[in-house]
Amino acid sequence: MEPMNGLSGGTVDSLLSMGYSLPLKSYMGDVNAVLIDPESGEMTGSHDSRHEF
Repeated sequence: MEPMNGLSGGTVDSLLSMGYSLPLKSYMGDVNAVLIDPESGEMTGSHDSRHEF
């Protein structure tokens, strides 16, 4: 079972028992990033590995 909104089942249960409402978000997007070293100008990139395209 996948966590709800990225929260574990125990955390969800605790928050619900305290009266919080947790709307389900099915998809929030992916992350892609590029880091540029200001001294060397070297670029490093990374992609979000949670999804396959």
